[in-house]
Amino acid sequence: LLQEIIFMMEDSSSLDPLCIILVKSGAHGGKLLFRYPFNAHPSHPTSPNNIIRDNPYALTISEDLLNQRVNTEPTNIKDGQLDGLSDETLANLFSVSKIMCGAKFELKLNDVRFVGHPVSLEPDASCESLVRKTTITMFHIVFALRAVGNYSIVSCYHELSQRLGLILKHEEQRVGYLTQQRRSLTAAQDVVSNNHGLQSV
Repeated sequence: LLQEIIFMMEDSSSLDPLCIILVKSGAHGGKLLFRYPFNAHPSHPTSPNNIIRDNPYALTISEDLLNQRVNTEPTNIKDGQLDGLSDETLANLFSVSKIMCGAKFELKLNDVRFVGHPVSLEPDASCESLVRKTTITMFHIVFALRAVGNYSIVSCYHELSQRLGLILKHEEQRVGYLTQQRRSLTAAQDVVSNNHGLQSV
């Protein structure tokens, strides 16, 4: 135990999450509501050798892959942050069905481990009249961690996701907090995307 604590103190970067993600699912499908840190410059799709291609439909000849292969594993970490996954991809990955809600969610992708605890907002048949009506059917707070981190760290982040989810569920049912914040976040995203569209014209 002492060696484990010393290791964690020496390598404190493995304790920090790479990214925090909030995804909702509702009548209009899944959507990424929040991502910290925000990825201002999304990376372009790359080939297996990390060569940016002008034509996304171009094929790579397998002989070239064998001759150019470098002994490196694919990575989704760049400068200590999550990289290489678009907002749409993250929304699709973490907008889970009601069956998966209320249980631990864990997904390892290359060198990143995603940990969360999806929460369903769909009312049970027994207490349907007591619950506020909302268009959000599910939300999910996900922490992106280094896959090589200690599993006790993964358990801590799962518990944090679960507790934050319970708090948000309670506040959503009490005053519609998540619905109000979703409207604010969506409006802010629309303003940013409209401003970005105007600048590129």
